[in-house]
Amino acid sequence: MLGLVDTPGLDIPAGVHRIASDEQLSLNAEKYAQQLLDFIENAFEDTLLSESKIVRDRTALDRQVHCMLYLINPDIILSCKGLSFMDKIVLEKMQKRVNVIPCIGKSDLVTVRDLKTIRQYLKNDLLQNDIHVYNFEPEEDENGELVDLNDKLPFCLVNSEMLDDGQGLPMMGVQKGDQMILGREYIWGVVECENPNHCDFTLLKDLLFGGYMDDLRQETNQILYEQWRTERLSARRESIAVPASIKDKMRLEE
Repeated sequence: MLGLVDTPGLDIPAGVHRIASDEQLSLNAEKYAQQLLDFIENAFEDTLLSESKIVRDRTALDRQVHCMLYLINPDIILSCKGLSFMDKIVLEKMQKRVNVIPCIGKSDLVTVRDLKTIRQYLKNDLLQNDIHVYNFEPEEDENGELVDLNDKLPFCLVNSEMLDDGQGLPMMGVQKGDQMILGREYIWGVVECENPNHCDFTLLKDLLFGGYMDDLRQETNQILYEQWRTERLSARRESIAVPASIKDKMRLEE
């Protein structure tokens, strides 16, 4: 079973590029990140409890979060010439608990030249701030040549329009000729969500639901979960350790 969780976006003010730092905005970003971490770590906690049982439930559902698509506003990256300080706070925390895949939302609203600039800004910022996102292994294309999918980061996405189906119910898609497709209609034409020349939706979908699904799970189970588990058990051991003052008192009584 595959579960998808939609979370409210981080509220970043439009003029954030003019702010080097702000205590209240930083607290907002910290609180936002902590809410996400609580959800992820609660799933880790469930796994730890399940592992502690004498008889494990082999049919238990996997509730761990194996991937986080972090959508970034392209206007903010262009105005900040990189990530906003609020995005940095969130990503620095999330990288330790989940496989982060950065994506650009509303990519149909920026030019091809701007998209290239956005990719470069983001890569520079991730490197300078030591923020780690999921690293895709090179794979062969249809011609047998190795392709580095990390060059495509952040993936550019376009959200489809919602239309009325005529009976008062929302329906996703737009009319193009005789077909209903996922996309957005403009005066000059239609942006197609599933057209690889228009955005990376199809590529990302194939990666997540295809060859990289098992890789993401392994990364979560063998690295991210194990790191959290070690920290959790170490903290638990320290909490039950005998304080030094009590140890000294015991020695005196002896």
